[in-house]
Amino acid sequence: MVQWFSGSVVQLFGGLVVWWFGGLVVWWFGGLVVWWFGFWGDVWVTYRSFEELEVWKRSCKLAVSVYGIVDLWSDYGLKNQMQRSAVSVASNIAEGCERGSKDFARFLRIAQGSAAELRTQTYIAKRIGLIPDDQFQILVDEQKEISKMITGLIKSLNKTEP
Repeated sequence: MVQWFSGSVVQLFGGLVVWWFGGLVVWWFGGLVVWWFGFWGDVWVTYRSFEELEVWKRSCKLAVSVYGIVDLWSDYGLKNQMQRSAVSVASNIAEGCERGSKDFARFLRIAQGSAAELRTQTYIAKRIGLIPDDQFQILVDEQKEISKMITGLIKSLNKTEP
């Protein structure tokens, strides 16, 4: 459905609302607002809380997966370190988001460091025979994706800061 309002286009696609104002495009997805400037411009995302961030959701799922995988391990040192690293990724994303934009980028870099720690520990666990090949590859792939998402979020924050 397309409607015209004062020269602006509003399109509804199953809950998606799009406004166009010259070079500014605004999408609204039930509380999540995305701003896009120019036809090939940059994207800014605004949100109400960290719970709306896909990277936070995936980090939480990863932490739960890590807890499940290491649950029966007898190597307490590596088990504990992997659990702490996994929880740290999601926790730092949440804490930085709640503190605000200046601290957010710093906490995202900490989360990225924790993600790198977890990936290193996953490689070590694989090499000492604690993680089977199939679980290893799933974990590492998800860890790499989360790291890419964090990098993208840091870049988007850096573009919006004065």
